[in-house]
Amino acid sequence: MKPMKTALSFAGTLVLLAACSGTGSPGASAQGESASGSVEPSDPASIAPSSDPSSAALFSPATSTSGAIHGTVEPAVMPPPIGELHDWVLHLEDGSGAPIEGATVTVVGDMPAHGHGLASQPLVREYLGNGDYLVEGVEFQMGGEWYVEFTITQGDVVDTIRFAFDLPE
Repeated sequence: MKPMKTALSFAGTLVLLAACSGTGSPGASAQGESASGSVEPSDPASIAPSSDPSSAALFSPATSTSGAIHGTVEPAVMPPPIGELHDWVLHLEDGSGAPIEGATVTVVGDMPAHGHGLASQPLVREYLGNGDYLVEGVEFQMGGEWYVEFTITQGDVVDTIRFAFDLPE
């Protein structure tokens, strides 16, 4: 029985390694950056941050405080650099999966363990369509546990969505 248990353990390890390396996903490619380096909106058919396993592991989809908004973030550079300004694309959908159009979005970031925010003040000045918003000027000063929180205002409705993550050093 021991050889069978070892074989199953080894097979499970191979599956895990294949999943982490991306070799098990045909057609996987990075999203969000064109040949010119500019940020492109996410594919509307898939709101996952990126097929890159490090992006998926770093930025899980999130749900707003009220539960009415679902979102993802996709940095233009993965992993997000430390000490450099970069942009993200924030994708927002309502509970039925319809894109949230033309909302006003504000951004704050915080590193709770260190008691400080981001090294910059990111702005959302451009709605890209299909529920995608360009977040300009994100900058982290160090790796560690962070959150970036977006306040979404649409008419009289105000809601908040938070992405918590551990940024590699």
